[in-house]
Amino acid sequence: MNKLEKILNNFEDHAEFTCTFGVKWSEKGRGFGEYFFYWDKENKKMMCNNECDSKETVKKVLSMMVDRCEFVDPR
Repeated sequence: MNKLEKILNNFEDHAEFTCTFGVKWSEKGRGFGEYFFYWDKENKKMMCNNECDSKETVKKVLSMMVDRCEFVDPR
């Protein structure tokens, strides 16, 4: 079990669907949406509620988010 799995396994389940990390996005000409990432304890996997977007599209949105933000603690 890796470090992320250990951290996520320690979250208490207060509902069947617990959002660990969420991203709201909007894109001109495409629309808007939300991605929710969460740890599925039963199957021991990280899951993404991706609103039918492909893995490549989710990666693109997350990459644009990181590329456009200003880091508080630049290294």
